[in-house]
Amino acid sequence: MRRPFQWHVLTVVAGLVIGLAAGALLLDTQPPVLGWLFGAGAGVIGGTFIAAIASGEQIVSGPAPPGSGRRRTPSPEELDELERELPHLLDDLPAREPEDG
Repeated sequence: MRRPFQWHVLTVVAGLVIGLAAGALLLDTQPPVLGWLFGAGAGVIGGTFIAAIASGEQIVSGPAPPGSGRRRTPSPEELDELERELPHLLDDLPAREPEDG
């Protein structure tokens, strides 16, 4: 089912308006239309960024693969193996020179 209007579109339109105003009033470019373009572009980008964060919709990429954002907790066996390897890893480090101060 399509929604005819999504509320976060207002954020993008507000960003466009704010960017146009900033481009017209704050940027001193020659010709002035360049300031309007840069301001409008920055406003649309900022509005889209805020709308994407607020709505939870992704801007560019598709859905994330399942489990991609989760960090797997190592099993106790894996932790024991890491602890056994740790002294060997420390032995491989070069000796530190004393600093002259």
